[in-house]
Amino acid sequence: WQDGGAAAVVEHLKAAADCLIRDKGRNGLSRIYFADWNDALNITTDPEAESVMLSHQFCLAFRELKLLMEKIGETDYAEFLKKEYDTMRKSINEKAWDGEWYMRALSKKENIGSRTSEGSKIYLNAQTWAVLGDVVDEEKLPKLLTSVDSMEHDFGFPLNMPPYEKYSPNVGRMSGMLPGLFENGGVYNHCNAFKIMADCRLGRAEQALSTLHKMIPDSKDNPVSITGAEPYLFVNCWCMHPSFFTRIWFGWFTGTSAWALRGFYEGICGLRREYGGLRVQPCIPGAWKELTLTRTFRGCRYHIHISNTGSGKPEVTVDGNRLADTLLPVLNDGQIHEVVVRT
Repeated sequence: WQDGGAAAVVEHLKAAADCLIRDKGRNGLSRIYFADWNDALNITTDPEAESVMLSHQFCLAFRELKLLMEKIGETDYAEFLKKEYDTMRKSINEKAWDGEWYMRALSKKENIGSRTSEGSKIYLNAQTWAVLGDVVDEEKLPKLLTSVDSMEHDFGFPLNMPPYEKYSPNVGRMSGMLPGLFENGGVYNHCNAFKIMADCRLGRAEQALSTLHKMIPDSKDNPVSITGAEPYLFVNCWCMHPSFFTRIWFGWFTGTSAWALRGFYEGICGLRREYGGLRVQPCIPGAWKELTLTRTFRGCRYHIHISNTGSGKPEVTVDGNRLADTLLPVLNDGQIHEVVVRT
């Protein structure tokens, strides 16, 4: 602990969860304080302002932590987390839905990312994390996806639209940047990687691959002859201001590369780690007829061949033996195993 003492990792996790539960704002969402993931979103006019994106992430974290607690036998705490998730999800859908998309932050002065907001109206992260956090319901989902798809440009999806034209103390530093630069309406590739994961959660393979193509180094949409980027970097942002149009910044200072890798391996290829083994649920576009990967996982090596048959229902065999579902067993024998997936 920062103030001394010691405890097991699980106790630290529970303490963090309990802190988040206590630290809600007037609408029952997580308070933003100075900023959340977007360190330039500084709502200086309301110390009680709440982050919708952080609340979505709260939901995902509590679902994941619930699984861990069940795994280690902490069933009472797991049930407690389930109730907290249900409460937060209900609060988000009641307080943060704006009719066609989720708002980005709630404050006493002004709700950020609303149709009635001054300046920018919609933020990408508040939509993708609604999917990743299992917040959006079936009724809202089609409207959310229509709103997200409407944000697309030739070279990616901006963080927010439209960019702020003048400074707003209700939003802070991001609104003081040039329109289309960085967090003020730039095509923030870290956000695009979140979108790939969300698309794959929904089975939107074509949209996921299209978004990845707009991000990858020296792509046809963002060639290095225009961007000036090194041809091997997943960069932070494509800028949209006319003075810096499609130029890049922070090629070596971004979380984009890690999340783009997750988007490809865990989203499109569908290789996801679970407590019981390695889940194989690909989300690959129709033009991809086959895919071969090798993955080292928990003491063995899987050589995986995926055939895209268009059935929509994966069938998996390991060393010729058909599995009951898509979860590869934990073999831990130091051997190479042949996996065939027909999907």
